[in-house]
Amino acid sequence: MKTLIATLIAASLSAACLAADTAEAAGINQRQAAQRDSIRAGIEDGSLTGREAHRLGRQQVNLERKEQHFRSDGELTRRERAKLQTTADRNRASIYRQRHDDQVRGNEE
Repeated sequence: MKTLIATLIAASLSAACLAADTAEAAGINQRQAAQRDSIRAGIEDGSLTGREAHRLGRQQVNLERKEQHFRSDGELTRRERAKLQTTADRNRASIYRQRHDDQVRGNEE
């Protein structure tokens, strides 16, 4: 009986960890999508210049490449997830700064 209970607990913990890994992986993908949407919105409302949008887009591509590299061995470790989140944080800050600076599309030199 004790063995059965221990086995059930171990199985439920494994399932919970797998679900958490999947949720965290989905989290980075959702962040990337939100950041791409923010860049598009900046282009549409004129708060991003063409040069800014291009640079921010390259940052997004680099984040996606980093994620692909980390996933290439079939596993995304906790450390790799943290690196992705840190890079996404930096990208988000860049997007915010560029969208809220005084440059507007049409005033590019």
